[in-house]
Amino acid sequence: MDRWRSLAVVVAALVAILVAAQPLYVVALTLFDYGQTPDGEYATMQTKDVSRFHATDPAALSADTARAGRPPGANLSYDTVVRVPEDDWQTGFAASRLRAASDAVVLAGDAPPPGADASGGENDTAAEGASVETVTVSGGSPAETAAEIATRGSAADDVSPNNVVIVGSESSAWAAPAAAWSAYSGDPLLYANQSGVPAATRQAIAEVNATHAYVLAPASQVPQEALADLDVSWTRVAGRTPQDHAVQVAKFRDESRDFGWGMDQRDTVGYTNVMLVNPDRPGHAVATSNLQWGKAGPLLLTHADGGLPAITENFLWRSQSAWFSTPAEGPFNHIFVAGTLDQVSWVSQARGDYAVEITPYRLQGAGMSPLDALSAVWAAFGLLGASFVFVHARRRLSRTNRWTRMVWPLLTLVLGPVGLALYWSAYRGREVIQTEKGPRVVRPYWLRAATATAMGVGFAGTTMVATAFLLTYFGMPMVVFGGRLFALGSPMILQMAVVYVVAFLVSWVVFHIPMIADSAGLDRGSAARRGLFAVAVSMTSVSVGMMTMMYVLMMVNLPMMPGDDSILWYGVMAFSVLVGFAVAWPVNGLLVRRNVKTGGAL
Repeated sequence: MDRWRSLAVVVAALVAILVAAQPLYVVALTLFDYGQTPDGEYATMQTKDVSRFHATDPAALSADTARAGRPPGANLSYDTVVRVPEDDWQTGFAASRLRAASDAVVLAGDAPPPGADASGGENDTAAEGASVETVTVSGGSPAETAAEIATRGSAADDVSPNNVVIVGSESSAWAAPAAAWSAYSGDPLLYANQSGVPAATRQAIAEVNATHAYVLAPASQVPQEALADLDVSWTRVAGRTPQDHAVQVAKFRDESRDFGWGMDQRDTVGYTNVMLVNPDRPGHAVATSNLQWGKAGPLLLTHADGGLPAITENFLWRSQSAWFSTPAEGPFNHIFVAGTLDQVSWVSQARGDYAVEITPYRLQGAGMSPLDALSAVWAAFGLLGASFVFVHARRRLSRTNRWTRMVWPLLTLVLGPVGLALYWSAYRGREVIQTEKGPRVVRPYWLRAATATAMGVGFAGTTMVATAFLLTYFGMPMVVFGGRLFALGSPMILQMAVVYVVAFLVSWVVFHIPMIADSAGLDRGSAARRGLFAVAVSMTSVSVGMMTMMYVLMMVNLPMMPGDDSILWYGVMAFSVLVGFAVAWPVNGLLVRRNVKTGGAL
């Protein structure tokens, strides 16, 4: 019998590990870059809601984005070609303003413009027969170069004559989001630094007759005292990190001055685009300025290693679009990725693609759906609660038998706060008496029925969850039935059948037979016969509630069946077990009345 008890302990530990593994697996997938990157033979780098410009140098990337913004032959003319240095981000960011102010395409180095023929010359479709001005912007002092670009044609420019954007001249990562807005709006982008606002910047503000400045930089880049020389009112927008800063710039909106993207909530009418760029690649940010014509949207940043920051992913979820009747309604959001897979990882693209995918309105949430959030909280409560019960039962309830010490952590692992509350009620302030069959806890009838149910659900319910996780992770074998039995070939039906059979055998053979033999002093055969009836009645009632709820949630209520990599999978399982517990509670109450179960074992 000792060997049998040891087997039960090992199996219980394995069940607990498998049940806990699913939410921890999801956490690992969330925290770490995972998945396989497509190799060179991959047919396309595009996904349904993400378009990638798969180029590494700024010249090639700017040519690609210019062709995407003004496809040759699409009757989309442009007036100016602006050429910027490939390795001078300050000049490139300042020149991004000309995309809107001069109806230009911005090209790095000697990149060919849209519509260029094989020899590098422009054909008639590039500008629909009109003459195209070429402007080459050279480097120099960032403040002076930006001021020269800001005042270029200022007398005739009425795009945004009253607003200017000020950024720091020392960090491209902090300045990049402002360049995207400048490329869209035409608002001049000017530079300041930690020492103050250069004279060239102040002069440019006066020349363009600006009445307000938006400082899109934190105090570490442009301190408060450095702005004392400004002759206009100003507003600061900043984040804690470059990635958070990009999100804050995307959210900001000043309606009174028609400034800012204002993407702080879902837009059920408009279509939202965003640019996703590596912060260490400022030339890529310059290249995305060509997309601000027709495909406009704020610029967001990855981590330096190409991973997707939580703040960025959360923003994509916040701006996710929704449909009411059918997904064909739109609107459809899109991400434009600049760079290769080692600059913006494939996983960042995949997660971004999933985050912006249009979804039913009722399932929307900030960062995760309400059901996802509830599942995550429940899983955390289950893991922490099970750990508490495991320690508490051994240190404060040392007289409890090994079976109750085994079952309560398992139950709390899936029932979370409900399991913890039931455990506390079962022992807190309860009198223990000695009977012919050993010590018993004095509990009211409803609690004896609930405790008896807990003994069944703790073993059988968690075994079902553990088995379902293995089947979901490794997959179900394909079984085909013909004729009227074709429905039995459904993976969901097969999984339910396998889960029930495995859990029934484990609960009966591994747990209940030795437990009944211990508590009732029966031989193994008698314990097997008595346990068979108790397990059959109790577990079948649990399964009726649990399996029904699993089917309803996964096949009817949810638009897509959650997989093992979704925290919602754990939520569905936990809620299904809870429903199974509720269904089995009155059934176990009858078993307690007939002395098949005690419900008072210590």
